Amino acid sequence: TGSAVYAYDPGVATLPDLTQMESVTYINEVDVRKVAVGQKVAISLDADPSKNLAGTVASVATVGEQRPNSDAKVFEVHINVDRPDTTLRPGMTTGNAILNAEQKNVVFVPIEAVTTDSGVTIVYKRNGGSVVRQQIETGAMNDDDVVIARGIVAGDQVMLTPPDNPAHLRLDRLPDAQPKRTTSG
Repeated sequence: TGSAVYAYDPGVATLPDLTQMESVTYINEVDVRKVAVGQKVAISLDADPSKNLAGTVASVATVGEQRPNSDAKVFEVHINVDRPDTTLRPGMTTGNAILNAEQKNVVFVPIEAVTTDSGVTIVYKRNGGSVVRQQIETGAMNDDDVVIARGIVAGDQVMLTPPDNPAHLRLDRLPDAQPKRTTSG
């Protein structure tokens, strides 16, 4: 009621097709190289956190843009929702977790547990009643965890923060690790 319809703009309303939904998100320029068409996405709804949907990356922008209230350039990513859900409506806010790598049967620790000491990557590991500096070899990592390729096994206990006087602790090196040599001159 009260709307005017003109010959050059005859549209009165647009009805969305709820059987084909997509989520649009923006990826920071630092992380965009990790995103590719076809990757799986876990979609969460801000309106219903208990609802989890599956999606697939449909497109990744090739040119970055500056979004309002953001210092970094971002790239627009379109995600197709695999199965439509009656909970999802146009304009809803979603959270999108893009799966860019998956590793199974690996040992990983929180990123805070890993540190370096004189050029050697270590964790502080409980060894019976004492603590040792254990040299490790790391693998893939994300914002929270680091995969440990060598140095500790499942069940080992590592500390998130260094103990008092860590320099006095024994350093357990990997069997074939060579100490780094320094030259002066």
